[in-house]
Amino acid sequence: MDCSYLRPFAFLGLICFTAATFAGCSSVPEENVAPEKPPLKVVSYNINWGMPDRQKVIEFLAEADADVICLQETHRDWANVLINQLQGRYPYYVFEEWGGAGGIAIMSKYELQKVRLVKPEVGWFPALLAEVQTPIGAIQFVNVHLRPPLGENGALSLSALHKAPQMRLKEIQQFMAEVDRDKATVVVGDFNENEEGMAVGWLIDQGFIDSLSRYDKSSPTWN
Repeated sequence: MDCSYLRPFAFLGLICFTAATFAGCSSVPEENVAPEKPPLKVVSYNINWGMPDRQKVIEFLAEADADVICLQETHRDWANVLINQLQGRYPYYVFEEWGGAGGIAIMSKYELQKVRLVKPEVGWFPALLAEVQTPIGAIQFVNVHLRPPLGENGALSLSALHKAPQMRLKEIQQFMAEVDRDKATVVVGDFNENEEGMAVGWLIDQGFIDSLSRYDKSSPTWN
């Protein structure tokens, strides 16, 4: 699931999020969600380490014109392509390599500070933390790729389906322990579960807002 969670702060106004794996038409919320202050647009996209549709990915990201892009399943070739194509629009970026499909990245129109990779104690993939110096203030980003429901051999199994939710909960708790909880924070990425999952539920219990469910209740973002 490509999704986003934010802790609300009065000065933030409205942060707008675009899930990258959409299909069809999304419904327009009945409530007025127009920002009173300049908005910040964020894209989260698991772009697939196999690079099957690189040109479509580039076209989507260029058209979306987000302020901050959080990517999962990147690697050196993806980094070369995206930096070459988008560096003019996103002068600030960090790509971290990790074995298999664990690469992770942030591209931004605004300066990145306090960037660091958090290695997983459980699960397969790290988290990428950064503070983005946006026009509406400094915002912490936590870009995650939580454990998919797969066994150690990469195959789907009943055992993996049973164990993965608890592992995702432990992952998000570990990553969030590295965050300054007094600062405005966006948690974004591939959660491999929906809003009923244990990791997402824990974030909501911690006071984060499920921005996807609030602003777009119909677009499918999880396959």
